Amino acid sequence: MRCTEAATLRRIVELPIWDIAVQTEGRARLRIAAYAATLDDPEMRDALALNAWEENRHKEMLSRMVQVYGIELVSEPPYVYPKDPKWAYLVTGYSECVDSFFAFGLFELARRSGLFPPELIDTFEPVMQEECCHILLFANWIA
Repeated sequence: MRCTEAATLRRIVELPIWDIAVQTEGRARLRIAAYAATLDDPEMRDALALNAWEENRHKEMLSRMVQVYGIELVSEPPYVYPKDPKWAYLVTGYSECVDSFFAFGLFELARRSGLFPPELIDTFEPVMQEECCHILLFANWIA
């Protein structure tokens, strides 16, 4: 491994976000799926079920990625089914908007500065595109 590759790996491994990212995706999946299960409208129920499935895929992708980079995660807490699925979806939807604002900015700064290798940025680009779709779905649901 070259010096620059070792430095890049160290920067990625030392970011204190990986546990939070994996757990956030896990909670989002459960909350969105819980709300979807309460809906009578089959199209909205299916759209939210797909949203939940994508959140789970993001969680799995992050979990596998950190393994490849040798990042150790803390044990995940149990994911608790929400008492009020609609409220949980509301909180999750607004959280996605805020989280994505900062995540998109972080990845753009990382791309421009070279903080993350292009391969890592490219890996997350489809995830960021899906998160945009999730935000649009949520914003339209609110409207």
